[in-house]
Amino acid sequence: MKPDPISDIERRDRLRLIRTATVGPITWRKLMDHFGSTRDALDGLPELAGRAAGEILNVPDTATADAELAQLEACAARLLTLGEPDYPTSLAQIDDAPPTLAVRGDIAIFSEPGIGVVEARNASVNGQRLAETMARDLATADIAIISGLARGIDTAAHHGALATHGQTVAVMASGVDIVYLPENQALYDRIADQGAVISETPPGLRP
Repeated sequence: MKPDPISDIERRDRLRLIRTATVGPITWRKLMDHFGSTRDALDGLPELAGRAAGEILNVPDTATADAELAQLEACAARLLTLGEPDYPTSLAQIDDAPPTLAVRGDIAIFSEPGIGVVEARNASVNGQRLAETMARDLATADIAIISGLARGIDTAAHHGALATHGQTVAVMASGVDIVYLPENQALYDRIADQGAVISETPPGLRP
């Protein structure tokens, strides 16, 4: 059973919590479990951090979070947070699953079976050809190809999926709006149209 949808304010608060310095995915979950709600976690975090480290922890204000959300909207992306109905179910099972994901493209792809295809950036021509063939065959069987848009195997895998009009997901090390390899701009655009591009980092961030 999928969880209930959340409000825009709740989504913004979850973003503020994970963007707080020293709060990573595991700490984010522990805070949510400890306080019971995002609002209580935000209110209690500075005092909790002060007792532990002797200083007040600065939590991003609402204007900062709103600015990031506006950046996502400007690049045709949206924010998914852990616990929302559309958040990838398999990813949510991981202990350190990203509390927030910036997504550009078709979020419905996350409910479909998928497989990761990644390897060396300096792969041989034969290796890239094999990766493309494997990805094409898997995509034909309605299995989404998940890779990183990097040079070599990643690029070949994405091309293989797209060749059969299959679904593919690019997991970015940069912001969802930043194409790390300029030569993959056209590939990025095709993936955003036909599949999805995701990132756990803020928009505009370069690797």
